[in-house]
Amino acid sequence: MAIADIPPRTAEILLSPQSTHLSAKEMMIQVATTLAEDGIPVHRMSWSLQTLHPQVRLSQHIWSDGEVISKLRPHSGVLTDGFATSPFRTLINGEPFVRCRIAPNETSRAYPVLNELAEQGFTDYFATMQPARNSHEMA
Repeated sequence: MAIADIPPRTAEILLSPQSTHLSAKEMMIQVATTLAEDGIPVHRMSWSLQTLHPQVRLSQHIWSDGEVISKLRPHSGVLTDGFATSPFRTLINGEPFVRCRIAPNETSRAYPVLNELAEQGFTDYFATMQPARNSHEMA
């Protein structure tokens, strides 16, 4: 999925120069609200942003039901079983996106995180990586 595939109002939020002044939490809330207004209900969203920190690999932000929880993920996190069996490992290995339907009675799922989501009543999962941008790219 490319930015061109995102509804125009949501793409505008993501690409506008004003968005560089928003926190991850503020941007996530705006994106989720706008997607819902455009007929794409989102019940959980997770963004991970790479850092330039010697101990922290990612700043992860999870939006669910209007609340954002932020976590810092150390570089050693890529050595865990959780990461090795995650959809993000698939993305890092070159797949452009991961899309999984979550059937309620399914016993064998492609990724363990889908079991957690199934328990919460989720029926669909989508993940992709988008290149980050900074304010210098907007000039």
